[in-house]
Amino acid sequence: MEQKDGSKKRYIVQAIIWVVLLIASLITLPNINQLVREKGQIKLPSDLTSQVADNIQNHWGRHEDNTRQVVVVFNNGDRKLSANQQDNIDATINSFKHQEKKYHIKSMTAPNENKYTRAQLISKDKTTEILQLNVDKNITVAKTRELITKGAKTPGVKTYVTGSDILNDDFISETQEGIKKTETIT
Repeated sequence: MEQKDGSKKRYIVQAIIWVVLLIASLITLPNINQLVREKGQIKLPSDLTSQVADNIQNHWGRHEDNTRQVVVVFNNGDRKLSANQQDNIDATINSFKHQEKKYHIKSMTAPNENKYTRAQLISKDKTTEILQLNVDKNITVAKTRELITKGAKTPGVKTYVTGSDILNDDFISETQEGIKKTETIT
């Protein structure tokens, strides 16, 4: 009988030790989201398409302080933009120009401003146009994306909102989701 009581006590002590260790590990677990934001920056290869686009963006605009660059892409698949689609795109661009405060836009470079912007911001096959915006950096990336995406919706064409900060935010969010899954499994 004494052997059974001793063995029960030993298992109870071991269970208590494991519970204490589990609680201690959960309490001392670092804030994974904060770690990813601080240390999770990965240097992408310079020949990657997004890095080439980022390099082009760095040479656009006026390099205003405290801004983030956002690119709005208007696309018609593999077909040339029609006159009606072009009118819709121009209306969207004018809407951004007339509502700069609403969208927190400090400056913009539109495809039809001059011959240089036409050469840089309109594809050779005339299927795609790009609008480059310098947006106030004090607004969060998520809020910027939400505002610009709503404003960029244009009838008859596909619109995309992108930029280096938006891509980085997407990458960080995906990394955090992966870490959370790993954390749960661990």
